[in-house]
Amino acid sequence: MCRFQFVFILGIVSFANARNVTISNTLPRMDVRGNLMDVHDGAVFWDETSGGSFLYYGMGYTNCTEKRGIIPPLDCPGIYKPFGSCGFREDHEVRLYSSPNLVDWTLVSESVFPQAVRPRGIYFRPKVLFNAQSKKYVLWINFLSPARSPLEAYSNATLIVAISDTRQGPFQVTTAKANVAVSGAGDFTVRSLVFRIVNLSHIL
Repeated sequence: MCRFQFVFILGIVSFANARNVTISNTLPRMDVRGNLMDVHDGAVFWDETSGGSFLYYGMGYTNCTEKRGIIPPLDCPGIYKPFGSCGFREDHEVRLYSSPNLVDWTLVSESVFPQAVRPRGIYFRPKVLFNAQSKKYVLWINFLSPARSPLEAYSNATLIVAISDTRQGPFQVTTAKANVAVSGAGDFTVRSLVFRIVNLSHIL
């Protein structure tokens, strides 16, 4: 969607058997090669596979730049322009970075959900979790199908679900329109639910 600065909440993050680190929410984030991290409106989660690491999936907007608009949302004027304008282009990629400590980030893949394997449209706010039962990585992502403008497309906004055997993809679509309780798609989150079986026989 619209390009926002990559941010983390300022604070102290503790890791088992590791140092404490301070993370700024104002400084631009750079990867381990010194490159600016072009990754936005995604989510970070801890992946225990492959030795464990933090994974950050987010949208790469490449050279997309846009001045502030005069109609709200001021930082997202592309929503009123023709479909495919800056912030709402069809060639934005879902990128993946990994880090052992939320400070040192490495670009794993510039495109975990390639354009060749996904329906034509606009994508934003990717969320990925690992399904321990199926051993698959599951991607949920907002989707706007082609229309005259992104604003018009929002009336048919939906969520696409895709899976991959590896964290770096490529993810393949399994559900082109997720059946959710509330129609449309916008800001959302996903979480992993772990259920604990408790033996209650002693109180029965």
